[in-house]
Amino acid sequence: MPAFFAFIVALFVMIHPYYVSITTILVNEDEQAVQVTSKIFVNDLELGIQEAYGIDSLYIATRFEHEDADKWIGKYITDHLKIEADGEQVELSFLGKEHEYDVVWCYLEAQEVSGISTLKVENTMLIALYTDQMNITHLEYGDDIRRSFLLGIEKTVAETTFDRD
Repeated sequence: MPAFFAFIVALFVMIHPYYVSITTILVNEDEQAVQVTSKIFVNDLELGIQEAYGIDSLYIATRFEHEDADKWIGKYITDHLKIEADGEQVELSFLGKEHEYDVVWCYLEAQEVSGISTLKVENTMLIALYTDQMNITHLEYGDDIRRSFLLGIEKTVAETTFDRD
């Protein structure tokens, strides 16, 4: 009987899809910038953009990719990833993306940001699409300080203070 139960659990895990994104937000003092990298499943990103803006047929990371795909990807991420540094809204610019198998790496940056002691992030990417969406969010300061948060429908905001001394 235990073997049968283990088989059923394993089968459920294999057929049940999971919804996750990984975002790293790095405070780079040397470049006076906040640099963002987000790893998102391509199909989820396309569905999120379609749900949010009614835009379909983007064909992200294919030879048929829509000419405005980067514009819509940038808009989606900046609308769903809000960053405050020391209480001030950080304005992100979409730099581009890279495709890797079934995921896309998206790159964003805010310049002329330095001396940050507190970082607050709201990450609502794909939550309107999937109630069980999990957004793993790493907040980093240089090479030494790293905090990680699991954000989802129950908790969309993470905040940390960087003690740089």
